[in-house]
Amino acid sequence: MLQAGTDILEISRIKDIVIKYGDKFLKRIYTPSELTYCLGKKNKFAHLAARFCAKEAVIKALNIRSLSYKEIEVKHINNAPKIFLAKNAQKKIKLKIKELALSLSHSDYYSLAFVLAKVN
Repeated sequence: MLQAGTDILEISRIKDIVIKYGDKFLKRIYTPSELTYCLGKKNKFAHLAARFCAKEAVIKALNIRSLSYKEIEVKHINNAPKIFLAKNAQKKIKLKIKELALSLSHSDYYSLAFVLAKVN
């Protein structure tokens, strides 16, 4: 069975939150490797927003609200974004996940993520 999740976010919302809450927000939402990747980019807020959208899209695709954002990690493998779930996250999910596919995009104003989950 295929399940889908998507999320879109104004980049300015992430920028405003990061300016207001700084490291407290960043460390609550993102893994260290995600922060290294995003903060090293020219348009760091677009990349942070895209990862936030990816995490939301995974939660929607799997229909599980008990996952924390840090249990969902976006890494780039061969220049393509991939979803990785922490081991404790996999225990919370009652479905058997065969595959997670992720697409990220951003413009000057918005970031978007789309996730397809192949599950049993």
